[in-house]
Amino acid sequence: MEEDMYFGNWLMFSVQIAVITIIYMYRNVLCPKYMKEDYKYVNLYLKWTYILSVIGFVVADNYIEYRQLFVGIISLLVPVLCWLFCRPTISLNLLSAWYKYAWLPFLFLFYFKLGFTQFYMQPLLVLVCLFPLFPKKTAMMILLLGVLLATKDIEEERAPFIKATVAILTGIAISIRNVLPIKIIRIGRVFCFFCSVIVFVFVFGDAYDVFAGKADVEEVVHSNKERDVVEKDTRSLLYIDVVASAIDNEYLIWGRTPARGFDITYSGVLFWFDKTISYNKNERHKNEMVLSNILTWEGLVGLLLFSLIYIRGSYLAVYRSNNKIIPILGCFVAWRWSWGWVEDVNNFLITDVDLWALIAICYSSYFRRMSDGEFIVWANGLLSKKHRQLFQRLKIEERND
Repeated sequence: MEEDMYFGNWLMFSVQIAVITIIYMYRNVLCPKYMKEDYKYVNLYLKWTYILSVIGFVVADNYIEYRQLFVGIISLLVPVLCWLFCRPTISLNLLSAWYKYAWLPFLFLFYFKLGFTQFYMQPLLVLVCLFPLFPKKTAMMILLLGVLLATKDIEEERAPFIKATVAILTGIAISIRNVLPIKIIRIGRVFCFFCSVIVFVFVFGDAYDVFAGKADVEEVVHSNKERDVVEKDTRSLLYIDVVASAIDNEYLIWGRTPARGFDITYSGVLFWFDKTISYNKNERHKNEMVLSNILTWEGLVGLLLFSLIYIRGSYLAVYRSNNKIIPILGCFVAWRWSWGWVEDVNNFLITDVDLWALIAICYSSYFRRMSDGEFIVWANGLLSKKHRQLFQRLKIEERND
């Protein structure tokens, strides 16, 4: 069942609930300034999620929809990771522990070429973005790892290649940060957000043609069937159904709640070949594209609030930082919003750590008040116990509390 795949096993679900509960219980400790102006859009988005979750509980009318509701709620609560990674010492301990102990499972997954490998290794993108901040040998190893992530299964998987490539480009920008005028970085932030236009015009060409009236949906379906794996447009038909369903069922503004999905009309050709999958009320609950899921579950209101989390975070990074590293990370966060139209599904799993750790860094005044040297010590602490101890002695958090 597709729903079982989304829901995962009960153990994973219990762990997710436990982590979310702990974050809420200790949010004052994890992120003392979570109610301040900087986090305004995070809090507004979460309040909208609470409202839609309650409505979803009321409108759900069968077991599958209640299951989908809980899956959707967990996915929508991923922004609370902004609180978890707010403090440099906590984020340092969490990320360094993963980097220290994750290698053996990675080798197993990579050797057997399991599809989960690329997602399991997502936290490595943080290192790839920061590779110039490490000693030369370590930096070269991280860069090589980034190339490996980019080129693995490149013939079948385009998304990992693009994400790793942009992470490498971010690292290159950090390496020349001292000669990059802040004006160029600010322009780069705007460009990264406008990459969404490029995505829809050039990547989602089929959807663009349909919405622009240049082709009808039947032509797009027929054309897509005849393409090979690399050229196949696996997103346009989904967007056509997502938007059409929202308009036809009149939930475009407010959303359909996390209990429901979008009506399958044309995109079924992408997955109906699997006869083992069944769909509640001929609806698909969620897609690989995070922003399309937000639109389905929370409408344009939720989509706007969710987008403002990225916009505000990148703004704080670019305009309110004492160092020149975090502004460049703010550009990467802006680009990840554009990429959210293609992928980056929220699952509250290890796959989300890289993105939300970086967003948390952009929001955190602890990080933004660091000098370049202090941030370099923090970054090296991700792999070095000596640097973790050195960072503790800097007492960054005590200075800023």
